[in-house]
Amino acid sequence: FAVSGCVTGPASQATPGAQTTTSPAAPKSITIAFPLDPNSLGGSLTGGNQAAVVPSRYFREFDNAYLTTYNQQDETNPWLVTQVPSLDDGTWKVLDNGGMEVTWKLRPGIKWQDGTDLTSDDLVYSWDVQHDPITQIGNASIARLVSEVRTPDSLTAVFVWPQASQLGNLAGVREFDVLPRHLLASVDHPALIDHPYFQDPSVFVGAGPYRPTAWDHGRSVTLEAFNNYFLGRPKIDKVTFSTIGDYQTALVNVLSGQVDVGYWAISYEGARILQQEWANNGGGTVEMQANNARFFFPQLRPEYATPTDLTDVRVRQAIMYAMDRRELAETAAAGAAQVINSTTYPDSALGRVVETKAPQYAYDPTRATALFTEAGWRPGADGILTKGGDRFQLPYRLASNNASADQALLFPVLQQQLRKVGVDLVSVLATLNDQQADATFPGLAFTGLPDNQAGFLTRFATVNIASPQNRWTGNNRDGYSNPVFDQMVQKVDVTLRLEERMQLWAEANRVIVDDVGFMPLYNYPYPYVVRKNVVGALPGDPINPPSYFVHLWDVQ
Repeated sequence: FAVSGCVTGPASQATPGAQTTTSPAAPKSITIAFPLDPNSLGGSLTGGNQAAVVPSRYFREFDNAYLTTYNQQDETNPWLVTQVPSLDDGTWKVLDNGGMEVTWKLRPGIKWQDGTDLTSDDLVYSWDVQHDPITQIGNASIARLVSEVRTPDSLTAVFVWPQASQLGNLAGVREFDVLPRHLLASVDHPALIDHPYFQDPSVFVGAGPYRPTAWDHGRSVTLEAFNNYFLGRPKIDKVTFSTIGDYQTALVNVLSGQVDVGYWAISYEGARILQQEWANNGGGTVEMQANNARFFFPQLRPEYATPTDLTDVRVRQAIMYAMDRRELAETAAAGAAQVINSTTYPDSALGRVVETKAPQYAYDPTRATALFTEAGWRPGADGILTKGGDRFQLPYRLASNNASADQALLFPVLQQQLRKVGVDLVSVLATLNDQQADATFPGLAFTGLPDNQAGFLTRFATVNIASPQNRWTGNNRDGYSNPVFDQMVQKVDVTLRLEERMQLWAEANRVIVDDVGFMPLYNYPYPYVVRKNVVGALPGDPINPPSYFVHLWDVQ
C-alpha cells in the first residue's frame, strides 16, 4: 500500500547566468458520465433516488475521505487512518462480555477543505449522528451497531461494540460517513437531512482529494483538486461528472470525445459498439465484468402480497422453477450475464464457497406445475391458474428510471415463461422515491446490487423488516422472517475469521434461497469505459469499485 505525498526532487542544475523559460503546464481535466445525479455531496442519506446509491458511492470518494477503502485487489486499506485495525495486534479486541473494542488512529495533519483540523471529535460526532435513526443519515452505517466512541486523544477513537461483528474493521463509503463537527454540530439531528451542506457546493466541506465547486442539478457536478489533500495534491486538476440519463446520448458523447470515463452510463449493447470502435483505433478500454447481482424480492407479507399465496414457499419455489434464468440472462446481456444462485461473484473466494452449497432451481416447468398443484392452484379455462375464484395475477414492479435497463427487457420474456405454467405477469410502475411503496409492493420487485456485499444477508434479518415503526427505512423490504436464518446471520456476523465466515455465509444463503426469501437471477455487467489517455480509472478487480485513490489518477 503506497501513499502518495508531496516529494521534493533534486534541484535543477542551471548554468550560471543562463536564462530559462518554463511554460506553465496546461490544467488536466476529465469528464465522467453518470446515468443519474449523485444523491448528495456527502453522507449516506436515506430516501432520494435509491437507484443512484451505488453511482453515488463512486462519486463520494472524490470529495470525501473515509477511515478505510478497498484497493484494487478488493482488500481493505487504511485511508484517513494509519492502519486497518487487526485482531493480531490488539487494535481489534474481542472482550470477555462478547463485545469488541476497535481502535482507529487518524493520520496526523489531516485538514478539512476549509483548513480546520480533522480530529477524533469529528468521529464521535459522526457516530452520534448516524447512531440516531431520526437523522435519516447512514441507515446502514456501522454506527447503528456501535454503542460508544471514546477519544483518548485528538487522533484516537475507540469504537465500542456491544456484540462482536465481522464489520469491526470496515469503515468505508458503505459503512461510516465522516462528517465535520465544526459545521454541523449546532444543527438538530432531524433537520440534518435538509441541510444545504449535503447539496450546496458553497456550503459543503469534505476531506477528500477534490472540492465540489458547482452543481447544476440534473446536468453536472464540477470538482477541483484540493491543494492541501493529506495524501498529496491530485494529479488531475478538474473533474466534471456529467449526468447523462440516456444510454445512446452517453455513447455518442464518448465516441465524440466529450466524455473520458463512463460508469453505468452506457448500456451493454452500446459498450459492445464502443469496444469494437476502440479496438480499431486504440481509443481506450471497455471493461465488462458480470459483477452486479440481479434478483427479485417476492412480497412475503400477506397484507401486501398479490396473490396472497406468494407467502407459500411452494408457490415461490414454483416460480423459480418456471423461470428459464439462462434465457433471462441472455436477454439482459447476451454472452456476458451469468446465472447465479446467490449474490456473490462466482470466481471470487466467497463465491466459490457459496455457489457450491446454493440450491440451483434448474428450469423445470413440470416441477413448477406440480408445486402449484400441491398449493391448490388449478388451470382455468384460459390456462391461467385459479384458486378460490382468484386468478394467479402476479405484479412485476418496474423501477421508474433506466438505472436498471434490463428490468424492462426481462418483462416480456418472463411474462411468456410464466404464462406457460399459468401465471399472468403484469407490469406495475414504481413510485419514485417512496420508501413505503418500496416495502409494500404487491408481487415481485426487481433489484440489484454489487456482488459480495458483506451486509447482504443481514438485510433479511427479522429485525430489519421495513415498517411504520422504523419509517420504512429497514433494508428487509420483502418481509422475510425465519428464526433459523436469523440465528445463522447472527453467527455469520460474529465470526471474525474470514475462512469460517465464508462457510457460514454459504449455509445461510442455502437456507434463504431454499425458502426463496429472494430470487437470484444473474450477474449483470456494468460497463466501465475509459479513454486511453486516462490512467488509474479502471477497477483492478471485478468486484472492486473503480474509485480507489482518485488523487493518483492522471491524464497523459
